[in-house]
Amino acid sequence: MKNLKLFFILIIFFLIEIGFSYAQNKNIPPKKNVNNCLGCHQHKDEMPDDFNKEDVHFKAGITCVDCHGGDNTSKKQSIAMDEDNGYLETPTKEELPKFCGKCHSSSTYMIKHKSKVSTDIVKDYFKSKHGKLLKEGNTDVASCVDCHSAHSIFNSKNTKSSVYALNIIETCAKCHDDKELMTKYDIKTTVVNNYKKSVHGIALLKKMDVGAPACNDCHGNHGANPKGKKKVVEICGDCHVNNMDLFAQSKMSKEDDFDAKHGCIACHTNHLIEKPTDKMIGIQESSLCLDCHDEGDKGYKIANILHSYLTKLDTTYQYAKNRLKIVVESNMDDVDLNFMLKEVKQSLIKSRTLIHTFDTTLVGKEVRKGLKLADSTIAKENEEIHASIIRRNGLLIATSFITLIILALFFISKEMDKKL
Repeated sequence: MKNLKLFFILIIFFLIEIGFSYAQNKNIPPKKNVNNCLGCHQHKDEMPDDFNKEDVHFKAGITCVDCHGGDNTSKKQSIAMDEDNGYLETPTKEELPKFCGKCHSSSTYMIKHKSKVSTDIVKDYFKSKHGKLLKEGNTDVASCVDCHSAHSIFNSKNTKSSVYALNIIETCAKCHDDKELMTKYDIKTTVVNNYKKSVHGIALLKKMDVGAPACNDCHGNHGANPKGKKKVVEICGDCHVNNMDLFAQSKMSKEDDFDAKHGCIACHTNHLIEKPTDKMIGIQESSLCLDCHDEGDKGYKIANILHSYLTKLDTTYQYAKNRLKIVVESNMDDVDLNFMLKEVKQSLIKSRTLIHTFDTTLVGKEVRKGLKLADSTIAKENEEIHASIIRRNGLLIATSFITLIILALFFISKEMDKKL
């Protein structure tokens, strides 16, 4: 009987505990990460066309409500998609920068998600030509989703990303290859096609060198802007540092009427950049110097001298290179010669780089250094080739002598056989 009373007391306490727990749980709001939007839209097969589960936001646990607002804990559409709850179905193009900037302009939010993405993206965008035009109400321009998409955003290092190095050309081409759109703004539609034919485009798209410059490397990313004439040298100089520094020392860069004709694009153009050759300088028909200089002026004479310097060193280098092939084919020692020839090539490369100073004294000094190295290389190559000839002739003489001895012994043996 006593045990029965104890049993009932325990049951009462148990029921009371359950009651308290139930009462407390009623006051606990539903979990924030419950995403009824996803469940409902998937069930109704109404997911966005570009939705991808590998999207960086989706993988980071960022839900529909984080971007679109509303109440994603409710299964009732009237509540979930209530504008009073901050719901915004599809932002207009003008609203997009602010829409994405809710998170991307907040350092606190980005740190929380351990993101390395800059929080100046929106600010930079509105400094760009695209952003400035959008502020004026022009909706033809590119905004966030035009480049990144809405629901299929990947890290820029991901090969699936629309802004991955190998994909960004086509991303920019969506607008810049659109003849109808570009004609409205008097922008050439040959830009993308020219880039693909250029030394940069071939390196990136054909040789798969993701280190080669694409559109954004020259024009910027979110702060994309057509660069001013003087800025072109600095942009090219991001990669071609030595060329930029040498050009900065030249008289041409210091001219009072400095303009595009004195910058990188005057000789190399901007998008259809070809691999540079010595034919680009001089007074022959292929020379670019003739675009600005006429026979008799100072620039014409300098161009002729510079071309003659490069031609002489290159011809000597090619001769030394061919002589080395003979050394190798002769099975002679070519180790030191390889190093010597590389020094000649370095001098040729340096001479070509020094062309950006347009200084015949500086180029001439380096060319003479290269010629001296080339002469030493050729002299040593000739020694090896001469030694090879002596060795070959010596072997031929020795072989002939041994052959004669063998023949003599053969005939002596025949005579002895006759006598026996």
